[in-house]
Amino acid sequence: VCQARCVPYKELWETWAVAIYVQEAFPDSKRIVDVASGHALLSWALLLLNDSRTAVAIDKTMPKSADKLEETMQNTWGESLSDRWDYVEAKLEAIQPSSDVLFCGVHACGILTDQVIDLAVRSSSPVVLLPCCHTTKSLSSEDALQFTQGQFDLDKFVDEKRIDRLRECGFKVAEMKIPEMFTPKNNLIIGTPPSQIPNNEGGDEREREKSKIIPIGKNINRMPGLMEVPVGDDEVSRALVQSLAGREASNNRKRPKPPSLDLSLLMKTQDQVTAEAVSRLGGEGVEAEYIGEIFAHPSGLHAQTFRVMYHDKTSKDSAKKSHKVLCEAIETTFPGCSIR
Repeated sequence: VCQARCVPYKELWETWAVAIYVQEAFPDSKRIVDVASGHALLSWALLLLNDSRTAVAIDKTMPKSADKLEETMQNTWGESLSDRWDYVEAKLEAIQPSSDVLFCGVHACGILTDQVIDLAVRSSSPVVLLPCCHTTKSLSSEDALQFTQGQFDLDKFVDEKRIDRLRECGFKVAEMKIPEMFTPKNNLIIGTPPSQIPNNEGGDEREREKSKIIPIGKNINRMPGLMEVPVGDDEVSRALVQSLAGREASNNRKRPKPPSLDLSLLMKTQDQVTAEAVSRLGGEGVEAEYIGEIFAHPSGLHAQTFRVMYHDKTSKDSAKKSHKVLCEAIETTFPGCSIR
């Protein structure tokens, strides 16, 4: 980590301390989700502590330090470590939680900590958090009023309410302190979900069932069209996360989408014109895909709609000119085929 020369010593010490507590509390957790991960140092540390674990780091912005740290870890430990790690640049709201992961975070700022708790409650997942930047925004209106009317320490008050919420949802909660010399924000919240609490460790079955009916928390707002990141420890979810991970994938998502136009054809036979044929006829930078299923037209012909993307065009107007040429070429190349 020191060789990467991008992580302050303070963050190294506090992150390693949290990783040790996570390992002691949940040694058998096989899939780690490092939320609001920044450098993603916590996920790397937890991989080093268990060689059968995988991890995904998630933050809305992937800092350059994450690239430097990844390069250093790969050079030092090899692909046996780096192949078990992914970094997805995404908003926390994109996370699709799963009960077979462990959520964790070092200094998830302000209400981000509450949002991670929401995810853990929704999926009945273990959670370990070292909060920071405490704010009354984390409180319900009733709790905020109680705080303003009394003389409370904000950090302690907010964390107590967080712990109360977890316990109300059937979690077993432990509160630990990492050394204050590493950070003054050293209060560690460790939540064990109802499904992982042995029956003889307190809390009846009714209490442990509560988390199964808890709705999405007030701090998670799903947005239409938002990219989804399924973090579960299953083959399909891991493969999708890998496709979303890394700097290149992140940069590709930020690029503006190419202009596209739809093309509806009437054909003599079902396979007279394929998407591949349209792409080839359009030339370099043109990509066609099917829209919907082919269907029988009342005329006895077959109808199919395509979406044609013009990757080499920057505007809809310039794409329309190429689209007109493509339509004429299709009717010339495929006799009996017509544009609807």
